[in-house]
Amino acid sequence: GGVHMGWERSPVALRMSERIRADPLDTDAWRILLAEAARQPPADFRPVFEAAVTAMPEASAAWMGWAEAELGASEVEQAEAVFELCLLRLPQLPLWHLFLKFVREHKVAQLERSAARAQLVPALELLLEAVGADPSAGPLWTEYVSLTAAAEAGAEADGALVSAAELSATRKAYQAALTSCAAGLDGLLREYEAWETRTSGSQAKAMMHDTLEKAAAARKASRERLALYAPLRAAAAVAHGHFPPGVATPRLLAAWRKLWAYEASNAQRLDPPKLAARMRFALAQGAAALWRAPQLWHEAARWLEGEGNAPAARWLEG
Repeated sequence: GGVHMGWERSPVALRMSERIRADPLDTDAWRILLAEAARQPPADFRPVFEAAVTAMPEASAAWMGWAEAELGASEVEQAEAVFELCLLRLPQLPLWHLFLKFVREHKVAQLERSAARAQLVPALELLLEAVGADPSAGPLWTEYVSLTAAAEAGAEADGALVSAAELSATRKAYQAALTSCAAGLDGLLREYEAWETRTSGSQAKAMMHDTLEKAAAARKASRERLALYAPLRAAAAVAHGHFPPGVATPRLLAAWRKLWAYEASNAQRLDPPKLAARMRFALAQGAAALWRAPQLWHEAARWLEGEGNAPAARWLEG
């Protein structure tokens, strides 16, 4: 049943609770109720957010609102616990951006530079593993590369010899970023060419050849993906506590099918595990806009079954 405490006697809260009782997926009623709840002490707002994410586990806006409410009440450990509950199941950029902001402000703000870097790099690696496939993740990749390259630059500045491991880590970071399909990495590409030329001298051309070829394919794919994502992104916007209703419209279903067909065509010739990961990521992006559309889940399950991935298909149909 609904949520009952002192503050909910307010007419707005009572009206919204009533609407949610009638339809547990009334995103608009949840949005208004959660905004009211977030202004209360933690003991009052927690049960309301818990009820919201239980009703709508796909709604990253509810999880984000909960983490922000905990931080607003200076409950840093509780906020971290909220992130742990939702991050890995929701590879959605706005949610992960909020997590990175949390790490910056509450985990590394007091640390000196190299200690901060030691904390930030693993956080970014986790983040890029989850959302690095997003065409809008360019700034995150750029930051990751600059933090990784900074370790090497730091050793150089101290007059120490840069180890082969540090060089290899920097090269790997550049290569991962440039082949990731994130848009807006032209500057990073030029930076990599200059770095490799400095580092490898006469071997540079041979060292770069493979990466430059893959980077060109990735750049083309990033432009195509940005266009395919645009209508879904607009429908999934979570800014200012706005909750995407998640309901299918013909236009959104068409946009989703276009994205799914594009990924299934495997233009980049990814190997099967990488392709399956890419399809799962596309599904999560579709779900951000269409989480209440049964077609989305059925169609994804059909594809996975066709690819011989019955367990994943069953999990989706569940």
